[in-house]
Amino acid sequence: MFEDQIALVINSNNQNQGNLYVGGYDSLEQLGEKRIGAVLSAVWIGDFKPDANLKHLIIEADDCSSYDMSQHFEKAINFINENLQTTNVLVHCAAGISRSVCLIIAYMIKQHGMKPQEALIQIRKTRPWAGPNQGFQEQLEKYYAELVEKKQ
Repeated sequence: MFEDQIALVINSNNQNQGNLYVGGYDSLEQLGEKRIGAVLSAVWIGDFKPDANLKHLIIEADDCSSYDMSQHFEKAINFINENLQTTNVLVHCAAGISRSVCLIIAYMIKQHGMKPQEALIQIRKTRPWAGPNQGFQEQLEKYYAELVEKKQ
């Protein structure tokens, strides 16, 4: 069952850069095993107290369609991008289905130029049940359109 707790989303294939993982709250049990040095927690409330050597960002977010997750996109992207330069990064929420996946898709849109649906397909290769709620999906589509517009 441990294989289901945490999923590799992006493998850097580079010794000097980290891998990106997604998971639910139970994925925190595998931090040492996966050599994760940075954790982004997208939870409403949680009692996770990270090791002092671990970089940690908490984004208090509700998993409901009306919640504005887009307000956290840039902060999450910057945290992921900065920490992937030196360590493995875990993005988690309660179940590893909606909030964490939404933030990883935002990262993939901005850093890898992927469309939201392409990013979701990539994530589902290792985490088949991944799926941001409808409101988050709409916010990701809007974010993608805004970035495309800025490039033109």
